[in-house]
Amino acid sequence: MSVYIHIGHGKTGSSAIQSFLANHQDLLLQQGMLYPEAPMLENARKGEVSSGNGALLLEPEVDLSQCENYLFSSEVLFYHFDNEQALEQLFTKLGEKPTIMFYTRDLFDHYFSTWGQFIKRGGGNKTIDEFVDVYQNFYQKVIDYINLSQTLDFRLIINNYSRHENNIIDNFVASIFGHSNFLPSLENKKINRSLTKSEYIIQMLFNKYYQKPSHQFISDILVNKLPNIESERFVIDEETYNQLLNYNKEAIEKVNQHLAKDERIKIGEYTDVVEGLLGSAESYSFSYEQLELLVKSITGNIPQPDSRFLVSEDADYLRDIALKYEKNELLDLEEADKLMRLALRARPHRSFIERKVEEYNEALKDKHQD
Repeated sequence: MSVYIHIGHGKTGSSAIQSFLANHQDLLLQQGMLYPEAPMLENARKGEVSSGNGALLLEPEVDLSQCENYLFSSEVLFYHFDNEQALEQLFTKLGEKPTIMFYTRDLFDHYFSTWGQFIKRGGGNKTIDEFVDVYQNFYQKVIDYINLSQTLDFRLIINNYSRHENNIIDNFVASIFGHSNFLPSLENKKINRSLTKSEYIIQMLFNKYYQKPSHQFISDILVNKLPNIESERFVIDEETYNQLLNYNKEAIEKVNQHLAKDERIKIGEYTDVVEGLLGSAESYSFSYEQLELLVKSITGNIPQPDSRFLVSEDADYLRDIALKYEKNELLDLEEADKLMRLALRARPHRSFIERKVEEYNEALKDKHQD
């Protein structure tokens, strides 16, 4: 029996891989590989953001009695199995040492994409340059896994997503099976795409000013319903470039010692990183399709105005009442009527309040007739 575990890492095509796996379980089974069913696979089948089926490995027991070979996939596992204790427990649970696989990525490609995910689904509101202080040393984690594979003697496959972005499924399948000859013609459909500049800005501002999570009705809806819109990249300044380079260069050089020549991580010059982006003023635009989808999504998720809510005139009136109290001045009938009507707005269909409003209304009529 053989067990293969794809653990990501983030922003290296995992959603596309998991969508393929969920939609082609029968094809995989024909090749003697079971990709077990899990709750999140329905999202993956629809081409939406998913966490795959890897959470099954975190259960107390794993059923490996249905097939000769098994395949699991989830980015969640990248930070779960990054230590000897967790891996040894996994080996005991499985009864063997699995093959573990993940993708790395060129430095600035990964930085831009990680910032994008931070805005899209992480609730972040830092700009592309401010994010440099948040960005984790992804490549040190790669080194950790290389060291673990040598210490615990398990097979580790590392490929570079930046080399296979346009053929990620073919590369993934070939890495597992040794070839991809059995693959049907596959539609090159984008899954969990990056956003446009305008989409990033609107999500970032919602993250900043809206006190609840908003990615479900902004980023998620745009990514899932309009998957083929071309993403856009912001310019980073040269200081940010130098910080990233200084922080990651040594780790990248160590990782590259363990990668095949055509899989090695590239570090471009600053001019390469910002090629074609400098010298143009930032502008943000939406297509009608994007705007319509956003408005429908946002208005469907944010409570609509209610007649029971206070408006500006109500606030002015309550302010004036408070000032009268401060000066020990008595309220007149009109003011009492207004206060009771505000109470009725907040608690409609309450008999006592309704009755008092009627009484005040009759009293005011009499007063105006006199």
